[in-house]
Amino acid sequence: MLVERYNHLGGLSTGGLVIWIDRMSDWTGKQVIAGIACDFLDRLPKDAVMGPSRSDWGSKDEATTAYWRQRAAAYKGIVTWSPTVDPEALKTLSMRMVLEQKVRLLFHSWVVEPIVGEGALRGAIFESKEGRQAIMAKVVIDTTGDADLLARAGLPCESDLDKEDIHHSINTAFLLGGVDMERWLAFRENNAKDFPTCLAQGRDTLVRSGTKARCGPMKSACRPRSHRTSPTSRFRMGRWSRWGSTVCSVPAAILPATRALTRSFAKCHNAG
Repeated sequence: MLVERYNHLGGLSTGGLVIWIDRMSDWTGKQVIAGIACDFLDRLPKDAVMGPSRSDWGSKDEATTAYWRQRAAAYKGIVTWSPTVDPEALKTLSMRMVLEQKVRLLFHSWVVEPIVGEGALRGAIFESKEGRQAIMAKVVIDTTGDADLLARAGLPCESDLDKEDIHHSINTAFLLGGVDMERWLAFRENNAKDFPTCLAQGRDTLVRSGTKARCGPMKSACRPRSHRTSPTSRFRMGRWSRWGSTVCSVPAAILPATRALTRSFAKCHNAG
């Protein structure tokens, strides 16, 4: 039996929209992260996974690394296996793989208390719209991510959390549809020197909680004339062409300011 608090499986890679899977290969191109991760990636539809072919892993070819660097799969001049996945396809596959193993799924259920007996976890108490229930089990696996169940059972926990590390910041991710990814990547590449200025203006706008930002030195680069993508245009994960969305993250505390930022870049886009 698998108890899940949300309406899908996959955790951050699906509902959290962390769709970029960080380096699964070392600097020589050898795959060092495998196991069940490979089972998922191998079974996803081809158009639900974007990343370099195995023959390019570890490549230092300048043109190849330049191509994949723009697609989050090349670092320090080396191509790595760092795939990007379609979160909806991963949701479906995750549920299918679990059901194939005859697992009973309980969605929208929140584990609230461990059942401890003779110094061992014997089960868990959870709540849902059906009320409070208990599950007794021979083996209890805590997959909360923060060891919530184990902590409530009284087990000692240690943390190596670095308070100065930004990797533990909370943010809200969202998808943007109708993005011409090839055009966006060309814009970044052709304006490599000025692009950081454009990002800095966006950050400054968010920090100032809605103050209008001007396009400044990026004005000429920010106005690609009258380009419009089809309402149904999307980018296909495997080719970054059409299917459609890209992921953005902003700190939750300044979400209201994103409207001003969006208006600012819309003006740059439509100028002229």
